[in-house]
Amino acid sequence: MELCRFVEKRYGLPCDDFDLAVAGLRLVSEHEDSCCVTMELKSDRALECAEEIRKTFLTEARHSVSKGAKPDFLRFGRVFRTFKGTIRLAEIKKAWMDDFRSAK
Repeated sequence: MELCRFVEKRYGLPCDDFDLAVAGLRLVSEHEDSCCVTMELKSDRALECAEEIRKTFLTEARHSVSKGAKPDFLRFGRVFRTFKGTIRLAEIKKAWMDDFRSAK
């Protein structure tokens, strides 16, 4: 929720224009989870902001949100949800791991 408010304020995007999912994954350390944010851009306006978000989100969000919400990694992609709207975390994590492995 805190990251959503940051995106709304910083980039001027209403919450209907994007979706966020956060997963804790051990990408760089065996002992600590990294805060991995998946952002789905849902509107033309949001897509126009994609490059700016890609360049500034991690740095600026780290200085603007509380310690527990500080993002370590960002990826653009689909935020998988159930028909009731709950985030399908297993699919989010799988997408992160697939992207992380292919980036190596």
